[in-house]
Amino acid sequence: MATTWPIFGLDPIAAKILFCVVFGGFSAFLMNKSIATFHDGLRPVLPEFIEGRMGRAQLTSISLAIGIGFVLGWAPFTLTTGLILVGLILLPVDSIGAAAPKWWIAVLGGGAWGALVSSSLEGIQTASKLLPVDILAALASLATPLTFAFVAFPVVAVGYQFGWKKGVIALTVAVIARQLLSAFGTFKLMGNEITLSPDGAAMLFGMGMLIIFAIQKDRRARKEIASEVAATIEEDEDGEGFFGERSARIYKSLPLLAIQGAIIAFGIRAGIVAWQPTDVMSAAAGKMIESGILSLALAFGFLPLIATTALTTGVYGTVGLCFAVAAGYFSPNPYVALIAGGVVAGLEVVFLRQIGKLLDQYQTLRESAESLRLSMDKVVTYALLAGSMVAGNQLIPGGTGYFLVAGLFVLNEFSGQKLMPMAAAPAAAIITGILANIFVLIGWM
Repeated sequence: MATTWPIFGLDPIAAKILFCVVFGGFSAFLMNKSIATFHDGLRPVLPEFIEGRMGRAQLTSISLAIGIGFVLGWAPFTLTTGLILVGLILLPVDSIGAAAPKWWIAVLGGGAWGALVSSSLEGIQTASKLLPVDILAALASLATPLTFAFVAFPVVAVGYQFGWKKGVIALTVAVIARQLLSAFGTFKLMGNEITLSPDGAAMLFGMGMLIIFAIQKDRRARKEIASEVAATIEEDEDGEGFFGERSARIYKSLPLLAIQGAIIAFGIRAGIVAWQPTDVMSAAAGKMIESGILSLALAFGFLPLIATTALTTGVYGTVGLCFAVAAGYFSPNPYVALIAGGVVAGLEVVFLRQIGKLLDQYQTLRESAESLRLSMDKVVTYALLAGSMVAGNQLIPGGTGYFLVAGLFVLNEFSGQKLMPMAAAPAAAIITGILANIFVLIGWM
């Protein structure tokens, strides 16, 4: 279970609530002003709202529809580790910011949501322990397969984009890297024992293979259409063309985005929030360097998606290009993280156009962003299904738990996916937990 760093002498619970109020309120402000949004799928929609072709009601409904699955899928990690995944605050805050007619209403709504999430965490954990069958204790098993399977999503992305043969090659390289670090990744440096992360290595090598295959394909393509590519690069030399007027909005908001980066890095290092299922488990165990390596690998993977959509829409990511997360983990304390996060987030914005131009020369690498998104959805969905079935069996042993989770998951598919697949498995596990407690009360278990 994570421990919150003592902030300004405040009680840990009070410090967590205060941070989440500030984080939620400021993020809601950024969304309300269409400066930044958390969900990558919402960013391409926002120009329709900014330019008056879409109303708040429609924007809000889209935000709710694409965010609910992630909220349900990530909630068990927060409940079992005590670290709040930023998406649990930022996804609902996207909807709050979209719905609020005034910026100050968005700030109040976002702050209230942050307070609710942070203050209810302890209560939910305590209440679960009072039940005949502790649902949260079983849901801890739900997180285990995803923690390790999540590392596979870059190699799955290779298979999506370049075919199964290259996918197998990438998987082989990633597995070898992971096993080598598992066997030889611990050593002494200046009297200190250093342990390199096998999962971080697997993810880095997977990302590396994706980048290598993409660059190889783009180089072959450039040889065939060299003159056309040169003309495209020349057209964008002044910052227009692909990176036109919309992207200028981001540069105007640089101070606000730097503040957001500082807030995120502070919360990461203070032990209040984590970014993804990959880093939350190691961060909860106090392994900050390992968490930083994992987050760094993931940031490089998300970079093409966030940078490209930001430049084409004029709307940035609420976590920027995500390197402020790594800055938080690598900092020695929250106050250094506050400065480092702000500087890193500011530099991301400063170099955003240069990053975009580089990506524009490597079209396949830009397309890899979509492959990464699709592969992450698949890996998370199936890993959560596996974990949910294990949790279901712990809640109702003897096979009934397996049966219930699998049956509810498949029935959701047949019903036209009332819940998105990513959310269906955790929801099935929670329903199984509720039934387990009912069975105990009526004497059936």
